Amino acid sequence: MRSLGTPVLPRAFFTRLAATFAGLIVFGAVYRSGQPVAAGCGFVWRDEFEMTWASSLREHSRSAPNMLLYWSFIEQMIARGVRVFDFGRCTPGSGTHRFKRQWGGRGRRAPVAAMVGPQRGATPSPERPTYRLAAALWRRLPLGVTNRIGPFLARRLP
Repeated sequence: MRSLGTPVLPRAFFTRLAATFAGLIVFGAVYRSGQPVAAGCGFVWRDEFEMTWASSLREHSRSAPNMLLYWSFIEQMIARGVRVFDFGRCTPGSGTHRFKRQWGGRGRRAPVAAMVGPQRGATPSPERPTYRLAAALWRRLPLGVTNRIGPFLARRLP
């Protein structure tokens, strides 16, 4: 996540989600030589599934662990009788958007609004200069620093 310029959510957040939404939240991971190289989770609601968070280690991108991760989630959702697989939100034209489109999905605009600070109602976007600057700075911080302060910051982001 640091490579993307994004603070990571705390582990405790996912632990609480699992406890609160047992049966509705699904976790998955891809391992290589016993180490996780990609992971994700999402929510099942009625006959739909939304992949809410997913990430993989950049150094393993040549082996495309995200492809296996998404394939495994799709397989699991079909087995559960889920009819709609929502790949989740992303910025149109981004690498994430291209990844999701190659699965044959159709894009649709989803309203997203920031609910913090003076720009209440502004949509967060990597096109905004402030966002670009913050992400660029985050990528340059040492991993230990981002791991330490990332969960604190992530809770405060829209």
